[in-house]
Amino acid sequence: MALSEPEREAVVQQLVASLDHDEQTPETAIAAAWDLEVANRVDGILEGKVRGIPLEQVRTEADRVTAEAR
Repeated sequence: MALSEPEREAVVQQLVASLDHDEQTPETAIAAAWDLEVANRVDGILEGKVRGIPLEQVRTEADRVTAEAR
């Protein structure tokens, strides 16, 4: 499976961060992980592997879950 450009960039960032032990912080590791996650999600949408959920549906579900938690 080939990686998209954003995915390759995120992998490179993670590799560089792993080599810079003195400069690597939890924040940079988390940021690199999120960069990869975002790239994967965007690719999934662009490739038609996943579909978005309409905002109104998300809000309705969030309201329902919040109400049940109270």
